[in-house]
Order: sequence, then structure tokens, then C-alpha cells
Amino acid sequence: MSRGLDARSHSVHEHLEAYAAVVNDALRAALPEREPYDYLYRLLPEYPARGGKRLRPALCIAAAGAFGGDRADAMPTAVAFELLHTAFMVHDDIEDQSTLRRGRPTIHEQVGVPLAINVGDALFALSLEQLEQNFAVLETDLALWVMREFRETTMETIEGQALELGWQDDAVTRVSASDYVTMVYKKTSWYTSVQPCRIGAEIGSARSRVPVDHEAITLWGLLVGGLFQVVDDLLNVSGVDPAYGKTTCDDLIEGKRTLLVTHLLQHDVPDVSSRMSDFLRLPRRARNGEQVAEIVDLMRTAGSFDYVQSCARCLAKECDAAFERAFGSLHWTPDVDLLAALPSHLLERTA
Repeated sequence: MSRGLDARSHSVHEHLEAYAAVVNDALRAALPEREPYDYLYRLLPEYPARGGKRLRPALCIAAAGAFGGDRADAMPTAVAFELLHTAFMVHDDIEDQSTLRRGRPTIHEQVGVPLAINVGDALFALSLEQLEQNFAVLETDLALWVMREFRETTMETIEGQALELGWQDDAVTRVSASDYVTMVYKKTSWYTSVQPCRIGAEIGSARSRVPVDHEAITLWGLLVGGLFQVVDDLLNVSGVDPAYGKTTCDDLIEGKRTLLVTHLLQHDVPDVSSRMSDFLRLPRRARNGEQVAEIVDLMRTAGSFDYVQSCARCLAKECDAAFERAFGSLHWTPDVDLLAALPSHLLERTA
């Protein structure tokens, strides 16, 4: 790694920490403390209190700043994205039957599935409450547009989740790399990077009148979200805890069709692909650590890790090219620098 790249990654880390601190204050203010406290409101801060990069609100704020806007104008939407993300995590843990989140028991493990579902619903409702605040800080037409975009990204994410859960439920083994990309763009990219940046840019442009190329930002956001997910796929099976703290190899235990899995399913050696298919057809409760270790060994032998690492590097290069079209004409600021350096920062997590 070059010294320059290391310094730039350190700068991204500092920027994200600074944005996280600001968002955390606003996030705490957005979580009410009232009755029924024990069964609902005491549980709302549970996941936010465990940490997290706050990537989605950071991108929303940075995009607004990059296009000449004020941080305060973007804050309600930024907090809304974090609340939406937290709601998705609560429901995702239930759907995946996960027992840990960031090293501690998941909410449904603590209080049961019914109360946990209700917590997720409340977090989503509070995200909409944040969007209502936009009518006090933004022009009415822009505030309405933000709500429509937020609804669109919510549905994109739900559709992506439906694909992933459906493949697992139906034990689908004919999943291609193209299918994986479609699922990831929907499930991860839209609410992680596409819409935070599209909405942030439009909020910033409302003050500066700097034109926004939504198509270019969408492409950059899709690629960044794809890179984020591909790296997470690698980390989940390489002995390093992924960004949100699930136990390593959970993806395989849950039967997720990651890029590593799709590569193995399409391997030229029939025995390799058939063993992967047989593993995926097992009920979740029948999958164990010994079988997972065998699958990971197959992935190494088949070159799946090399293939996915190569895909990650290609995605990072495509992100850089897409950045020039989306943000390259902007005056260089720390916010623009954060957006420019983010793909390299994400790629380094493969090391």
C-alpha cells in the first residue's frame, strides 16, 4: 500500500468519524423516551448505541456539502436514512435468524420476535417523522421529492431482500453473477449510496444552483454499494468481522447467495458445483461448522476468493471513473474528497 493511499484512507476514516459524531447527536434526539418504555422505547437506541460507521447519513451530508449546501439542511434526511437502516437491521436479524449483532445478542434474542418486529416498525415510522422536518428547512417541492425518493429506495431494498430470502427459501442453486448483481444493487446500493447521494446532492444544489446529474450519481452509487457488499461477502468468510459485527461465516450458514457462492455454483468441475448445491439445499439447522469449513476450502481451491477480490478491484476502478462524471466538475472540498476516496477506503477492507 502506498503512503499516499494510506493517508487518504486515514482521512476518510476521520471524516466518517466526524460525521458520525454529529449524526449521533441528532439520532439520540430523534429517539423519544416515553411509555411503553420497557416494551418499545428503551429498545429503540439498542443498535445505534452499539456503534456503526453511519455511512449512509455521512454520504447524504457529504453530497449536500459537495454541491454547496448546508449540513443542517441535510440532517433530517441523513438521520432518516440511519433510522431506516436500523429498522432494516432489526428485521433482517429476524429473517436471518441471527443471534448476534455487533458482538451482542440481537434484539429478538433479547425480547422475542414479536416485540422486535414492533421495534423495527417504530424505527421506520420515526424515519418518516424525520422526513416531515424537511418541510421546515427545504422548499415544499423539494421536501416532497425527497419523500418520494425515500419511498422508492425503501421499496428497492425490500425487493432485493425478497430476492435473497426467496432464493434461500426455495433452495435456488441456479444463481448467476448477474443475478447477484441485480440483488445487491437493489438490497444494498439503493439505500446505502445511491439515494443518500442523490438526495444530498439535490439538497445542496437547492442553495448553490449547481446542476446535479442524477444518472451519473446513480451509477456511482450503484457501484459503491456493490463494492461495499462484495467486500463484506469476503470478510464474512475470511475470519474478519464484517462492518456490522455478525459472526463470521454467517452468510454460509444462512445460505446466502454471495458472489463467492455463485462462483462456486458455476465452477467447471461438476463435483465442486454439486457439493455447493447440496449444501444450499440443506435446511439451515442442518448446516454446521464442519460443512462450512469444507465449503470455504472448496472456494479457495476453486479460486473463488481470487475471483471476488478481482471483482472488487474492478468495481473500485469503475467507481473512480463514475466519480468523474458525477462529481468531477465540482470545486474540490473535504466533502468531495471523501466521496472520491471512499472506494479505495472500502477496498482496503479486503486486506
